[in-house]
Amino acid sequence: MPSGPRILVIDDDPYTRDLAATALRGRGYEVVAAARFQQGLEAARAQRPHLLLCDVVLPDGSGVDLARALHHELPEREVPIVVLMSAFSRGRLADQRRMKEEAKAVAFLTKPLSLPAVLDLVQQHLPLSPPAAEPPPDAETAQLMAPAPPPQAPAEAAAVGASAALAAAPAPQPARASAPVRAPAGAPPGSSLLV
Repeated sequence: MPSGPRILVIDDDPYTRDLAATALRGRGYEVVAAARFQQGLEAARAQRPHLLLCDVVLPDGSGVDLARALHHELPEREVPIVVLMSAFSRGRLADQRRMKEEAKAVAFLTKPLSLPAVLDLVQQHLPLSPPAAEPPPDAETAQLMAPAPPPQAPAEAAAVGASAALAAAPAPQPARASAPVRAPAGAPPGSSLLV
């Protein structure tokens, strides 16, 4: 399980919530997800996130009210808040100004989300520390991880195959000295066989 900085994603749309959570986990962040205002508030109190991605409209409250409550309850921590909003809401500048002031939002993202935009924005406000160096793999693992040889052209493969067949064939045996053997009965006199 990732052990990077903790992000709380609050959105009642399961697709948006799961998409953001999966992408962030893949980058090494620890993600806590909630679907409702009250769940998000409880998760924030218990988990103390380092960044909040929050939908502006939740079934049981406002993302702005949630952000305001978190700033009130966690005054010692400046938790960056990224507000998620529909394209319709995005166009209302008065709402954006109010959210920026009241929620202390650092950014706004329009849904449907662009994963590169989410990841870039989160990295900007909550950078990951460089990963710790991994120990070198053992010999067997290193062999399994080694790149495969490049594919060969058909003519080259045939030549390699013929060379391999020759290499696998038994080596010729040295010639043995032949010894005369008596000819079978009824053979002309003075004839012999070489074996």
